[in-house]
Amino acid sequence: MKPTLLMGALALLLVANPVRAGFADAVAAYDGGDYATAMVESLAAARQGDADAQYLVGFLYMRGEGVRRDLGRAYQWFTLAARQGDRFAADELEGITPQLNAAEISRAEAWASEWTAMSDD
Repeated sequence: MKPTLLMGALALLLVANPVRAGFADAVAAYDGGDYATAMVESLAAARQGDADAQYLVGFLYMRGEGVRRDLGRAYQWFTLAARQGDRFAADELEGITPQLNAAEISRAEAWASEWTAMSDD
């Protein structure tokens, strides 16, 4: 596929799916160093169930980019993405789990479960 045809297909996909368009905006903001905008854009898509956006929200919390660093929140969002099969989120969970205590992990897992239950309604 020619690059221009590929870009056209990608643009059509993004227009047809506003969640993916929001995530694309988040990635562009992140790549440009605008972490606060990356958080706003990715959070909107993450709340709609986009696993890639959930990963990015977790990543921003883990790194403290655009938000205050919060490994508990990172764990929550990585958990949601990992439950959808995101292997990068699963890898990040393995990396941050030793940095959290049992109570923090329990709270994060409870939040992720409650969030999943609410989004399934």
